[in-house]
Amino acid sequence: MKKRPIIGKPIGTPIGQLQAPSTPPSTAAPPQAQPPPVQASQKPTPVATAAVSQRPTIGTPVRPVGQQQPAQVARPVISRPAVASGTVGGRPIVPPKPKEESKQEITRRNFLRGLVIAGGLLALGVSGYGAVSFVNGTVESSGLSKQQIFDAQSNNTLPLTVNSMAENDWRTFIYPRTGNPNIDSDTFSQNVLIHLPKGYVAPSNLSYQDPATGDYYIAFSRVCVHLWCLWSYNPSIKRGACPCHGSQYVPGGPPGSIGAENPGLAVAGPASLQVAPNNQLPIVLLTTDSKGNFYAYGRVGQVGCGQKC
Repeated sequence: MKKRPIIGKPIGTPIGQLQAPSTPPSTAAPPQAQPPPVQASQKPTPVATAAVSQRPTIGTPVRPVGQQQPAQVARPVISRPAVASGTVGGRPIVPPKPKEESKQEITRRNFLRGLVIAGGLLALGVSGYGAVSFVNGTVESSGLSKQQIFDAQSNNTLPLTVNSMAENDWRTFIYPRTGNPNIDSDTFSQNVLIHLPKGYVAPSNLSYQDPATGDYYIAFSRVCVHLWCLWSYNPSIKRGACPCHGSQYVPGGPPGSIGAENPGLAVAGPASLQVAPNNQLPIVLLTTDSKGNFYAYGRVGQVGCGQKC
């Protein structure tokens, strides 16, 4: 029996190397005898793995027998470019688009910025005494000494008395007074004394009631709690009014009203939008002597902050 060809070994002559027959077809050599069929009982002879060449990949030309396998050509190693910072996988990181601000946010930011700038400018204009007064102010009493108060418009020469002011009238005065013009002219030292209109009342621990007439007198810090402008009393509306931004304060009121229970409370303008304690004027405590001269003996609250700071 003829040995079976090895799998992968070319059989016969390649097609491209065939030559035309030199003899007519009738004289061609008889075909070789076919090997007998393998019986079912016989097992095929195993083929050594080492003798079996690798099956060529489809599309790869068949290598003739005996020709050595060409040397493997090393594949060039292409180094990847270094990933720079700010990139992921070689691709540049695209920063997210900034959030667009609404008109309301821009307006709010500009307002707060202006508030800080204005507050800083005002703070620079406050003298050392005013700054100390602002920091050291306490609720119910600042520990200030008792002093007679004078009309500031008279260069502190005219005493303020229960008889020097008409009903629904007002005067400015300096408290505490040091005698130093530079200190006494400070914004934080200015205050307002109001002779309340007829029928207006205020808490007895925060005001002075004339026993002869029953009229009430009350005094406040003149510094607006909004942006520290100086407000004035407006008899026509019976309120303190700030000329800078329109804040208004009630000095008192009819019995049971909000002014009667909370004198100095802001009821209009930006100061009224501030939350407690920054919406109510500090109060200067008053008393009189036997001649009716007014004296200040303390302060409730903190100048520039509020009555309950």
